[in-house]
Amino acid sequence: MISEVITPSLKIELERSGPSEGAPIFLIHGWPDSVQTWNGILNQLHDAGFETFAPSLRAYGGTMFQEAATSGRGETPLPRSGETGALARDILDLADALNIPRFGLVGHDWGTRALFDACILAPERIGFAVALSLGWTPPSAGRELSWRQKQCIWYQWYLATPHGAAAFRADPEGFCRHLWETWSPKGWYREEDWQEVLAAFHSPDWCDVVIHFYRARWGLAEPDPYYAADLEVIGRAKEILTPTMVIHGLEDGCCLAELSDGCEDYFPGGYALETLPGIGHFPQREAAEDVGRLILDWASKH
Repeated sequence: MISEVITPSLKIELERSGPSEGAPIFLIHGWPDSVQTWNGILNQLHDAGFETFAPSLRAYGGTMFQEAATSGRGETPLPRSGETGALARDILDLADALNIPRFGLVGHDWGTRALFDACILAPERIGFAVALSLGWTPPSAGRELSWRQKQCIWYQWYLATPHGAAAFRADPEGFCRHLWETWSPKGWYREEDWQEVLAAFHSPDWCDVVIHFYRARWGLAEPDPYYAADLEVIGRAKEILTPTMVIHGLEDGCCLAELSDGCEDYFPGGYALETLPGIGHFPQREAAEDVGRLILDWASKH
């Protein structure tokens, strides 16, 4: 069932499915992707008794920013912020609007970054977490990326340049399609899947949110002051208390599995690392059955 949920900042398009009395799991998609990324694992989760909540991220699909007059932030338009602290607060605001005090949380790519920040902000609300394609280390750790990993995320720094931002705005479909072609083994997706994802990129705010996400990540854009308190908490974090499983595809051309090497000490509440041979950046699409099984195994333990 597709519905619209109103939060302080957004009108969120939400796909809610599964047994209505089931334990809730939030599924947070990444970029460049859409809520359809979870289709392959939904039946497994529903059959196991879980109700699933898959929101479109801000400026994706039917999710829109609230008007300034109803946002409580004055008369100026809301910044088209994409910073992960804002995405994390969106998850918690959505849970509040749905009156769900505690839930499981699964994220991929942007959704994984939002997952980690949400676990920092509200560990008491998240029973377990499954993070796809990305690891976490404390900001204070100052962990240096390998040169290979730096090469993989060229697009993040390219978008931070005027030329890169202009090129992205001129051809966002071509830009994102190139990422799909190079982040996973050749021939991994169907054309109809790609066309379905493209339909989620039609918002006039989408390019602004994407560019801000990456510029903010590297300190090259001003953060939205509305989230200042959250960002301070996130910046001070030294551990994540939520029991967390991290899943990496070993053929991921974007986020290498090495990002999660030696991270278990940062997760005192429980940690597991799973790697999938032959799988790229989109394990929930490329190996849905395996991912669904891993999620259920982790949920059963926590």
